[in-house]
Amino acid sequence: MSHEDHALSHEVELVLEAVACRIESPAHQECCQISRVPVSIYPLVIADDKRDFDTDMAEAWVFTARVAVTTVAGWISHSGGQLFVAFVWPGLRDKNFGKWCVSGKGCAQSDAVHPLDTQLHSDDWHVVPVSDFDAIFEAPGAKQVSTTKRKPPALIKFGASDPEYSPECKDESIPGTRTFSLAKMNAEAQNLDDENPCKYVYGVPPTNSDGDNADGMTSWMDDLAGNVGPGQGGVTYKSVKECDDRDGDRAMQMAKWSKNHNYGSMGLGYAKDLVDAFINGMPEVETAPVGIGFESQPGAVATLASTIWFGTTQLRLDMSQQAHEWRYEKAGAGDCGALQHGFARTFCDLHCIREAVRKGDEAILRAVEEAVEVIGKNTQILLEHYVGGESGSLVQEGTEIRRGLAAQLAELMATAQEAALQPRASQAAERAVRSFAGRWRSVEGGNASESLASLRAMAKDTSELHATVMLVKGQRFSKVEEVQRNALETASRTNDFLKAQVHELGLYRHTARRGKMVQRWFKQHWQNKFSMLDEFQDLSVAQAMQTFDTSWWEIRRELDAYLEAATEQARVMSSAVDALRGYTGKCQTSFEQLKSSYAASVRADRKAHAVLKKTWSDVVFQAGLMASKITDAGLLDRLALADIKAAKQPTLDKAQLLGFCSGSDVAAFKLMHAHLAEVTGQGLLGQTQQQIGILFLEMAMLRHRFRTGGLGEAPNAEVAEEAEERLADALEGARSGANHLAADLVHHWRSYLCER
Repeated sequence: MSHEDHALSHEVELVLEAVACRIESPAHQECCQISRVPVSIYPLVIADDKRDFDTDMAEAWVFTARVAVTTVAGWISHSGGQLFVAFVWPGLRDKNFGKWCVSGKGCAQSDAVHPLDTQLHSDDWHVVPVSDFDAIFEAPGAKQVSTTKRKPPALIKFGASDPEYSPECKDESIPGTRTFSLAKMNAEAQNLDDENPCKYVYGVPPTNSDGDNADGMTSWMDDLAGNVGPGQGGVTYKSVKECDDRDGDRAMQMAKWSKNHNYGSMGLGYAKDLVDAFINGMPEVETAPVGIGFESQPGAVATLASTIWFGTTQLRLDMSQQAHEWRYEKAGAGDCGALQHGFARTFCDLHCIREAVRKGDEAILRAVEEAVEVIGKNTQILLEHYVGGESGSLVQEGTEIRRGLAAQLAELMATAQEAALQPRASQAAERAVRSFAGRWRSVEGGNASESLASLRAMAKDTSELHATVMLVKGQRFSKVEEVQRNALETASRTNDFLKAQVHELGLYRHTARRGKMVQRWFKQHWQNKFSMLDEFQDLSVAQAMQTFDTSWWEIRRELDAYLEAATEQARVMSSAVDALRGYTGKCQTSFEQLKSSYAASVRADRKAHAVLKKTWSDVVFQAGLMASKITDAGLLDRLALADIKAAKQPTLDKAQLLGFCSGSDVAAFKLMHAHLAEVTGQGLLGQTQQQIGILFLEMAMLRHRFRTGGLGEAPNAEVAEEAEERLADALEGARSGANHLAADLVHHWRSYLCER
């Protein structure tokens, strides 16, 4: 042992003896312990990037104070470059003055009993703790806090469930969604109950213009502008718009044809008036080269030529317009009805949105209930695991947090039970609940402090969830936001379509009035002609005409009944459209009023469909019966013959008469054929043909109503087609038979006109 170590050991012995003496007296005992943590003294100077241990600094390590003993309170030893320090101090009488010194390196003023308590240092040295210390310096009963993190407890898992919607209301069946499939929509809608609004968005397109293989809501497209083919099977927003667009295109094309016909007719009338005025001013011409001559009337010749030319031209215009009207009606009969398709799509959407709101609110309620239960249990688990054995303050704070969480979540659950939210508010609340549940499925924390921090974070997130739900609480379900734009657009287009339908009914009513007027005129004139036919003893024609008139008025009565029902249907549907606009756009109509309007439109639809079926059945029967009577009795041939018998002699000027009497038979036959066409066209046969055309035009309207009403193809349509073909053949045969009389008439009128 060196001299220095021996001196230090002797000094320590003196200190220990003094301490022992003081300890023996309880009155002077204040404390007696070994310092908590060993320390090492290093210089602040760093040389060559390496901190070296300075052995000179270990020569003297002294703490002095005003104590009962007047010497040191600590010692230092070092071995292998490590410095070990231990301290012992007796009961202190005065701790106000003290310092820690290193021999030759200065002192640090401090009253601390341990150099690490105040990060003890001077300008030349600094005290730091050491870890590789073999001795046990802990005082009995002062255990060090463990720094090992506890394993988190197993918590209850939670996950919100998605609402389960009906198949017809899933994204695959809703137009406009990313996963929409037309085939899937039709497959789901086909098997639905008739009271389910989505039943009526199903459709299978026809394979041809006759509507073969069609089913449900579909159409055969023809916009009269070249766009012809099978329509879409099933009702979507796009198909409703296209249906309405085609209806408008057809109406515009028909208007163009009508304009051209009217302009042509007015032009012909004006030109004929000018020609007649010119002809009326032409003088008669007398030729007498040898005293005996003849008189000619060029005005009469010009009048005949003018009548033939203008009449033929007007007939062509009328026939062309009739063909255009037939094409328009046929195209409209095969296409879809925008009104019915739009209502079908709208009420299916309302059905699905109502279901989405209800099931979404149910899912939110279930999620909130489960979140309340799971969070309550997890909070209890965390508190018991982390703070069950800790201080009472942590337990109290955790309990308060738990109570606050329970109160806020209970309020959230009560809010979810109050009333349905608007769709967007419902979605916002559902997203907030899902986010909250996802963040707190599990909680990490190794000790009481971390557990309490997790509880505080949970309380903060719960407050944010509470604020979000309270914010959307006032946005209760008041109207269907998801369908608003579509409903408004549908209502607008439906209004336009209703106007077109009312206009169309007006056209049919105008056609009906015209038909009645023609029939009344027809009856008066054939009664007048029968007075002439009596001379020929042809009373069978009068009886046949009476039979035809009776059948026609029976058909007219059935058609008028349907037109009345269709007008009422259009009126009720117009009211339903106004209710839909008031509900979705102006918020002036309640949902109950909307349902009432819809129910009224359904009743009007059913009534109109029932009248349509009865009208069609009766009209088909009457048309078939009338066709049989006309063809079996040869009525049209008799009418043509009656027209010829009742006709006046041909109006011929002198030049025509000269050519008729002395010219070729070809010219005479040509003149007689024109005379026969005029006689039969303006007589009983022509008027009968016009009535038959009106009848089958209205029957085409009835067939169109079957398709647009979703009733499919009209039953027994082949009977109507057969009757139309039979009557067309009979008309053609009657005109052909009249032309066969041209030779006899030429001979008859030559003998009458040329021998005078």
